Amino acid sequence: MQKIVSILITLSTCLVSQGNIFASEHLQIRNIPTTPQLESFLNQIEYVLPPRLIQEVSKIKHGKVNISFEEIKNQGEEIIPPKCSEVVDSISMSRFVKNKLASEKLSIRDAKSIRYNNQIQSYVTLRNDIVLHSGFLNIIQNTQENSVEFSCEHKNLYRLAIANVIHGLATIYDSPKGLSLQDQRDPRKLSTTTPNRVSGALRYAYLANGSVRGMNNDGFWPRALNPFEFAGNFADHFAYNLEYFLLDPEYACRKPLQQEFFSMLFKQDNQPFDLYQTSRECIVNTKLLIPHRIRTASVDENGLYREKISTTRSQYDLDPNRIYNIYYFLAGAGAGAGSFGHSMYRIASCKEGQPLTEKCLIQTRDLIVNPRANPLEMRLDNMRGIFGGYPSMFLVTPMDEIWNEYGTGELRNLYNIPLIGEKTVDGEGNPINVMPKDQKKRFIYATLDQYWNYYGNYKFVSNNCSDETMRLYQMSSENEKVLRLNILKPFDVSDKLGKLGLADIAQLNTQEKNQSIISKLFSMISKKDVKWTDFEKACENYKKQNQTLISRKCYVYGAVRDLALLGGASPNQVDSLKKVQKIAEKWENLTTPDIKVSKQTMTQRSCSEQIHQTEQELVLKNSFEQYKRSYQDLINRAKTDAEKDQINRNFYLLTYYIDYQRASSIGNDAVQIAYQVGYNKKKEGSDAPSVPKNLALTSEEIAKIKDAVEKYTDLETNMMPYQSLSVKPGYGIPLESEVVRGDDFFNLYIQEDTATRDVIEATKCLLGYEYVVYKEVQEFLKELAKKRAQYISATQSPKR
Repeated sequence: MQKIVSILITLSTCLVSQGNIFASEHLQIRNIPTTPQLESFLNQIEYVLPPRLIQEVSKIKHGKVNISFEEIKNQGEEIIPPKCSEVVDSISMSRFVKNKLASEKLSIRDAKSIRYNNQIQSYVTLRNDIVLHSGFLNIIQNTQENSVEFSCEHKNLYRLAIANVIHGLATIYDSPKGLSLQDQRDPRKLSTTTPNRVSGALRYAYLANGSVRGMNNDGFWPRALNPFEFAGNFADHFAYNLEYFLLDPEYACRKPLQQEFFSMLFKQDNQPFDLYQTSRECIVNTKLLIPHRIRTASVDENGLYREKISTTRSQYDLDPNRIYNIYYFLAGAGAGAGSFGHSMYRIASCKEGQPLTEKCLIQTRDLIVNPRANPLEMRLDNMRGIFGGYPSMFLVTPMDEIWNEYGTGELRNLYNIPLIGEKTVDGEGNPINVMPKDQKKRFIYATLDQYWNYYGNYKFVSNNCSDETMRLYQMSSENEKVLRLNILKPFDVSDKLGKLGLADIAQLNTQEKNQSIISKLFSMISKKDVKWTDFEKACENYKKQNQTLISRKCYVYGAVRDLALLGGASPNQVDSLKKVQKIAEKWENLTTPDIKVSKQTMTQRSCSEQIHQTEQELVLKNSFEQYKRSYQDLINRAKTDAEKDQINRNFYLLTYYIDYQRASSIGNDAVQIAYQVGYNKKKEGSDAPSVPKNLALTSEEIAKIKDAVEKYTDLETNMMPYQSLSVKPGYGIPLESEVVRGDDFFNLYIQEDTATRDVIEATKCLLGYEYVVYKEVQEFLKELAKKRAQYISATQSPKR
């Protein structure tokens, strides 16, 4: 039985009315004598409320809304500790707390306001009365000027009391239309009858990071305005957000999409509601400081091919007024998890003062919005990918990096599909069909919202790149048909938007006009062979455009063809790209160790004793020694130093490529094995190598491996969006004045390669002969570089 709080103040000094009910126009406090402080409290609440909301709530109540102060079961007296203690730090924990507190049978509707100290501070009763925690009464009596300040929530206990009343009013306003009191007693009718007035609308579902399938609350939003904002349902989300819309002047900048929605929702005929018309003139922070990994290729003075990776910070501005258009950017089918393709968006922005035309599409300046899984362990585990277990987030990446990864590194087709819907003219007066201006603005705000706030649970089937890409578009749309779309595969996005006339899908039947020619040539191999001369022409074009990774492929295949000709092959045997590719695969396979042999030679020794010269010779005889012997055979057959130089140069290029490939592969294996040793567990379903069972590790060896993988994991984890190095405390889109992702965060990118190499060295004996070959490739590369210099000195012709 809940206890009604008795009067907590002295009547002789505070009583201003002999009645037991203080009445205002729409709100009334029951069972407590009125005081000036309570009157002021109610007046301030009515002042911030939109007229439409309070009028509708009064209609639902058939009169005034009753507010009372009561001791809420098992909740103690203190409202919020000054240090905001007991803060839940994940959605799963928030849901656990919410479900636990749901057992407190305060109301069939379960419309409870839960706060940072995991406390029910208010709730709405079955009769739509608002009950506040008893501790708020003293807070109100002490007045706002004397109220305690704190670092979270609404930053002030008095404002928190106002917020709790707003929360209750939002719950009443949002209740399903047409439900009688008897209907509200039946939980089944509450869940199956007319949807809620606001939170039941699909448009609101997407603004709340949900979808047609419901609340997307499996992830973790590090910048939520309240830990329980996403832990319940859309009605909870609406109530918490209405508090901030009415009380926080920063809301318009931190959540511009919701700000626009609420402003439109509470318009009064031709008179828009805007309480903070002057104090809310803030500018949404559209600037992004993004790590940009630039890979440059060059041939040095000795004629040796070199690649260098440098990480810089590039600032981009997604000012909606400077966006020419948005494109659905689709990577075609690739290997493994990428067999269905990959969904992204391309944002084409123009420089300040530049006319908004198609000329703004520049590969080096455009950004790609890329929803993807971001596993810490480098190698995707298919089982975890299917059932969830990888963090999912929206990355915003310079387009040249994406081009290198998908178009040149994986040789996948890339499609650039314009999003349309508004026929207008560009900055030079030419007719165009682009995304409508208002939707373009909402799309940019949705992108910023997801980039800063979203951290979900990636699933290949139900929450994959195409599903999240479509959800981003739906956040910007008011089209009911779009809001009801359910997407499974990347090509579904373009197909369904195309059928609605919202995407120009004509290019799906042809390659993008600026697509990598070499990607196109490789994709044609299975259907129609490509002449070597066509491949050479494509290489020359891309070398001029500084397409680094494509240049690597050009150098490698050119080296393979030259070596084949030097080895006695006829021109007819290497007159096509397919034939050269087969020869290249043969060379690469010569560097792969005979795993059966290596396993047979393993004995019961410690890790440091595992690799010794006899076993190295045995395994290398079956692998890399053949590769080196092929090199030596060609050198021996060469008649001049110039021929030797040519052989040496081509082997260098091929070995450089092999070293690059093996370094990536062995890094994956090293991290996976280190997890097994460091955490004594092999990830279920993983195809990573297992730690040999007959291998004894000393405590020092285990400690070294564990230390290396922990440092690697800490580095990768600290770059995740929920970490303090990535995002400082606050909700929504950061203000321009806030420091987020500073020097410490960007330094992590520079440390990645070193951390991976440390793991490789710590696990080298567990990697077996993969490590032996890896080191041999590196040593042979150094040997070839030295010989290259010797041949140049002998021939005096430093040409490539």
